[in-house]
Amino acid sequence: MMFNFFGRIAIRRLPAKSQQRFEAQAFLELTDTTVPRESSNPPAHFFPDEIDVQVPSTLNFGDPTSELKIITFEASDLPPGDEAPHEHLDFLRENFGHSQFRDNQWRVISSIIYKRTDQLVIMATGHGKSLCFQYPTLWMNAHVICVSPLISLMQDQVDQLNAKGIPACFLGSAQNQKRIVLANIYNRKYKAIYVCPEWIEKNILQLRRIMSKIPVALIAIDEAHCVSEWGHDFRKAYMGLSSLKQLSPNTPVVALTGTATVNMRDEIIKCLDLSNAQTTVGSFDRPNIFIKVKKKTTMFDDLINSDAILPYKSIIIYCRTKQLSEDVATKLAELKNETKSTFYHAGLSTDDRESIQNEFLRGQTKVIVATIAFGMGIDKADVRRVIHYGIPSSLEAYYQEIGRAGRDGKSSDCIVFFNEQDKFIAEHFIKKTSNPKRKEQLIKGFQDVMNLFSTTTCRREFILDYFGEKIDRSRTDFHVCCDICHRLQDDESKAEIFLHCLVELGDRQGVGKIIKMIRGSNDNTMSNRAKISRYHGKGKHKKPDFWKGISAGLEKECFTARISIPTKMVGTVQYKYQAIGISQAGLGLNYMNSSE
Repeated sequence: MMFNFFGRIAIRRLPAKSQQRFEAQAFLELTDTTVPRESSNPPAHFFPDEIDVQVPSTLNFGDPTSELKIITFEASDLPPGDEAPHEHLDFLRENFGHSQFRDNQWRVISSIIYKRTDQLVIMATGHGKSLCFQYPTLWMNAHVICVSPLISLMQDQVDQLNAKGIPACFLGSAQNQKRIVLANIYNRKYKAIYVCPEWIEKNILQLRRIMSKIPVALIAIDEAHCVSEWGHDFRKAYMGLSSLKQLSPNTPVVALTGTATVNMRDEIIKCLDLSNAQTTVGSFDRPNIFIKVKKKTTMFDDLINSDAILPYKSIIIYCRTKQLSEDVATKLAELKNETKSTFYHAGLSTDDRESIQNEFLRGQTKVIVATIAFGMGIDKADVRRVIHYGIPSSLEAYYQEIGRAGRDGKSSDCIVFFNEQDKFIAEHFIKKTSNPKRKEQLIKGFQDVMNLFSTTTCRREFILDYFGEKIDRSRTDFHVCCDICHRLQDDESKAEIFLHCLVELGDRQGVGKIIKMIRGSNDNTMSNRAKISRYHGKGKHKKPDFWKGISAGLEKECFTARISIPTKMVGTVQYKYQAIGISQAGLGLNYMNSSE
């Protein structure tokens, strides 16, 4: 008698004879464990030995008369309390080397394992999205189908998982051992099976066969923002992934992304047909990244004759066009310290792109000059600087690209160089776009980026606000996090010098006299007290116009007040001169009292 479960699904129920032969070979010839034909039970390795511990829900095979029924797990009660039980922490430590879950991870993981609900997970780069689908897979002794947008990204993630001892594979056009890999999938050799959305479009029945033969804990859709037509990485094939819920309504779909605005989140849930999805939004904050915006001058002055490149070990430079990426890489070859750099864009062959990426990951190449084709999912911990040589396409794209920096948590910085010519090029490109919806998207993306560049407030706070996150400005790590904060902090120290000079001159002084003292004048208008003051000459490196700006700022913020002081009478006319003094009603008096 033929093996009941596998025989019925793999051989009897398949209509195509060629598929019958292949499935039979996959199961009965290429597996490590050959099941006796007279057996009426599944092989021992098909399910965990302690199913009540490792799989806290019951497996459901569905109607045995139905063809290719998907194997699913039933929901069960959540463990009591908000914290992970000790058995889960032990499992985390043993399998992943972590003593605790990070923020929001247990919330996602417990809902997948016990409640079996769809998930939308939005977490910044380096905040642990991958664990959200890797942990349930191992805990349930099952498998995960991972949808990833790029072949290079799939290969990189598969390599990383295999290096960690988690068997993984990918299916797609770049897989030259499809037959062996598929047989190993049916034999449960791999925990993680990576596919691209285009593969699912063409192989939905193949996926159904896989899910009818091995227990799949969940389906993970990485870089889920690619489904959004308003997103910066829109991929049409992602819109077809709603078929996954039609394929197996009871298998949780977990959509993961590092960038999604509030509106985009709703679109992702709708397009993927997620059912009663639990949305988990982590912090978008990257406190170790310092953001700068600079005016572009010449390629030589910006990149070569500066500290933009030399002090750093790993750098990514983003350019809007393939030609510009090649030009910048050529210019970097002029560096005399033999810094290896190369360009990367979609015009290169797959083999060339893979080779360049691997050299960068291994540290053999220091600088990658790339279009947006490079970087999605790149897991290189020590990228210390990301440069945008031109205007990014949108704020979402900019945030994702600067997310390549400082993934190890160490201080890193990101610089944008742009000028009016870049604005003209971006506007010209938008005008040439014929699709009205696409044009509207590009206009919004351009305006958002320009608003970031022109803001007079903290750039980091601007980005967080864009993604709907509010941060307490009193946090110490918020004091200097961008060029504007640095400038404001510098201005604060300069304002302090100005106020002290005003007091030491005797209050109620003309702005010109205060500036003379700050810049170190020794003319006869300076008293001996002023000349020996530690603030005398403290600001001689700044021009008078700079100090006039500081004075205007102090008056605007009510640290000082303008005063008209009478001088002399000429006939019936009272002459006065304009002076400034410490504000008695505002902040100036409080500040000076607190500094005494």
